[in-house]
Amino acid sequence: MKAFALLLLSVLSASIASAQSQSPDMTVFGLHLGEKLAIPECGRLTKKSDIYAENVKAPCFERFAVPWAAKSKVVTPVVTESVMIIFPYAEQPTLSSSGKLMGQIVDGSLESIGFNTSGLSAQERTISSLKEKYGDPSKVLDETKQNAFGAKFDSPVAIWGFENLTVIYQATTDKIDSGMVNIDTKKGSDFRDASLKALRPGPKL
Repeated sequence: MKAFALLLLSVLSASIASAQSQSPDMTVFGLHLGEKLAIPECGRLTKKSDIYAENVKAPCFERFAVPWAAKSKVVTPVVTESVMIIFPYAEQPTLSSSGKLMGQIVDGSLESIGFNTSGLSAQERTISSLKEKYGDPSKVLDETKQNAFGAKFDSPVAIWGFENLTVIYQATTDKIDSGMVNIDTKKGSDFRDASLKALRPGPKL
């Protein structure tokens, strides 16, 4: 599933023929893409604990690619790592179905942000918010999907392409109640492409 998601995003990013002319806003929910991650790691239950505390009071990040046993031994700053970005309850992004964001750090800078939406029920609200921020999409792909009962439904994919930013919105992923938004700098897109190649090295001679 992870490899398929990487492949789909890579193909969609490559399908953009030309970049939109205006310079996009490089912030996402107050976080600056292409810059050093400006929030701290979330606190733990105790000083030696491997478990993160709940009910944070300010935006922070959690490491999840590091084994639990090693988390208490890892210190900030992150260099190249995937993280989960957590917000206080009152500040959680309403477009994100979980209220959390996925972040990709590359060479110490935040280069990609992704989050799940609530699928088709959130489609109008999500596309409206993205248009308000980025203008009309560069491309819209009309996809037809089918649920577990055999009913078919439209599930568009909208793409915004800028010189140093790509935004991809999938109204649904593998479920009708789950969509996805990915926002990548060029460096973030390149990192995803390299990750995909590492997952699929190809046959040997």
